[in-house]
Amino acid sequence: MAQVGINTSNPDPSSIFQIDSTTGTFVPPRMTSAQAALIVNPLKGAMVYLSDVNSLATFDGLTWIAQAAIAPLPVSSITLYRNIAGSETIKGNSSFQNIPLGETLSEIKSNDPTYFEFISDGKVRVKIAGTYQISGGIAVRDFKTGDNKYILAVFKNNNRHGYLSRGYASMPRTDYWGTSGVFQDTFAVNDVIEVRYYITNPGGTDLNGDFANMAITKL
Repeated sequence: MAQVGINTSNPDPSSIFQIDSTTGTFVPPRMTSAQAALIVNPLKGAMVYLSDVNSLATFDGLTWIAQAAIAPLPVSSITLYRNIAGSETIKGNSSFQNIPLGETLSEIKSNDPTYFEFISDGKVRVKIAGTYQISGGIAVRDFKTGDNKYILAVFKNNNRHGYLSRGYASMPRTDYWGTSGVFQDTFAVNDVIEVRYYITNPGGTDLNGDFANMAITKL
């Protein structure tokens, strides 16, 4: 029911808790951004020191805000990229195929293992519930003449969940072609996210890949 003062017997009337010192410091809880993200239902206004970004941070009711930058905390993501350069066959047979990323560790450009577990080509497991943004793209070197249907889709737990892009490409001649897009939604712990492509190349013939990329970011 009273004011609390440390190293002072006369806390300011506006203070409910006041610390005075010229030789010591106040040290809030210290932890990484990932550890702070695991705190269950923090109070709005809660404060910690984030050791990985060297900044105090407060909880605004939705996310931790690093005070040093007055900006949201650095995001966690998994990023995959591959310069296929004609070395990978892209199926043109009107069925969904996983985007060819992850065959070698060199294709995983970055990964925060606190949030993501890489499973196989184009397939990632989410380890912490939350809102995620998924982006991806694919390109080929010999998209055939004519009207070609294409889909770049997001699958959740083996079910089609959304689209990065979809439509028809009318090609006046066989040429380079590509598509990309972004999708955002909430995912639960252990949800498996996949990025798959679908291309109806005339005659069902396969294509020569040019590049592929995929990223999942925790917002």
